[in-house]
Amino acid sequence: MAKGGKREGSGRPKGANLASTVAKRSWGAKILPDKREIADWKKWLDDPRVGFEAFKLAVAYKHGKPVQPVAGPDGGPIPLQVITNVNLPHE
Repeated sequence: MAKGGKREGSGRPKGANLASTVAKRSWGAKILPDKREIADWKKWLDDPRVGFEAFKLAVAYKHGKPVQPVAGPDGGPIPLQVITNVNLPHE
């Protein structure tokens, strides 16, 4: 038997959804029907600031949100202090 690499028939079939994904989508459709969602978008997008923020968020979710940088104070390294209760021998 071959080890590693792609195996015929392995993995989830294309188009298959997890039961939890199906349940979440169904729940989302119940609490926010399409007609209401459209009406809400029209209402909120009247404010250009809200519209631009919504556009940025939609683009981030559509294309995969880029990694957010993590930095310490003033963009420098994150301060790290290691405290142990172990007595180490001195050389």
